[in-house]
Amino acid sequence: MKVSVIIPCFNVEKYIEKCVNSVLNQYYQDIEIICVNDGSTDRTLEILTGLKQETNKINVISIAANAGAPHARNMGLQIAKGEYIQFLDADDVLQPVKIDQQVQLILNQRKRPHLLIADYYKYKADNKTEHISAIKDPWEGLFKSYLGITSANLWRKNAVKDIGGWNEKLESSQEYDLMFRIMKNGGKVIYDDNPKTYIKNRKTSISNTNLDKNWTQYIILRREIYQHLSQTGKLNRNLKEIALQEMFNAIRMLYKYDKMQAISLYDKLLRGEKFSPKAIGATTKQYLYLYSILGFPKADKVIRYFK
Repeated sequence: MKVSVIIPCFNVEKYIEKCVNSVLNQYYQDIEIICVNDGSTDRTLEILTGLKQETNKINVISIAANAGAPHARNMGLQIAKGEYIQFLDADDVLQPVKIDQQVQLILNQRKRPHLLIADYYKYKADNKTEHISAIKDPWEGLFKSYLGITSANLWRKNAVKDIGGWNEKLESSQEYDLMFRIMKNGGKVIYDDNPKTYIKNRKTSISNTNLDKNWTQYIILRREIYQHLSQTGKLNRNLKEIALQEMFNAIRMLYKYDKMQAISLYDKLLRGEKFSPKAIGATTKQYLYLYSILGFPKADKVIRYFK
């Protein structure tokens, strides 16, 4: 069973060689590597060209102007020959056993899954790693953003193509939007709780900028998941509480960057709901006391006044 590894590359001269070598060192041999040079202006294309000369497993395609990772992934998807896709960000690396381990999990299934969700290691500020575990209920995992990550998961090619591939209009929440659409389409999900992927969090990545837009998209996606589950009769009490709590926490985060949008989304999504938020993360017991008296956003104004 062939696996296609698709790597979008934009100005990643510092990382790309290590990333590609982590794929070439995989124990699983039936792979192809598709590197999509997304309008790089540094030495990325030069490095990719040199790597391609060393092995026939690498295919390099170029886009003239930077169009973003979702577009680059879709370009690679168009020419991929594998039954499954390993999407890999250029600054992430795989342990040698990663793909083989996940292929064996897939082959052990009676019916081929559409999506394999995996735990992973994430580098922290002190360069130590943290084991990030997926939540085994896929809908809860979607709501809480604990359903693997792009590079850790393995994706069935037809499942991705059947829903139109990556949404190129989104600047954030891209993989969770993709997973939601696969699951919404009836996709079967399995899990790998043995992490073999290392994720680097670059401060310049899109997920660490444009925070007002990112939190807005985060909330909108969870509203779409909530509506889907409600319309299909899958929204049990536990999932409803989880969804409302996640949207509430995210609206409070959005309030830091865009007060009017946060108030608008709160009025649209939460006002009128029989919902009592819990003390989780930044939502402390002290805040909840103020919220019970003043509501949102007055409680947040008071909290911020005393900080």
